[in-house]
Amino acid sequence: MLRLIIFAVLGLTFYLGRFKSDWLYAMFDQDMSADPDRIFGLLATMGIGALFLLILMFVAGCMAVSQRSAVDQEQ
Repeated sequence: MLRLIIFAVLGLTFYLGRFKSDWLYAMFDQDMSADPDRIFGLLATMGIGALFLLILMFVAGCMAVSQRSAVDQEQ
């Protein structure tokens, strides 16, 4: 399940960075014509995606620990 989430986040990150990164250029006042491959947008979006993935993994870890401790208390 975690692999599916990781691949979905990576795919979405690549798609947003490669094709939908106009808002990143506008936010940082970058000229889109100077970078036709939109590498800056791709890298910035990948960074945001990696941060989201880290937060997601932290939350999943906290949920697993709390579930494990609840099972231990029942026994």
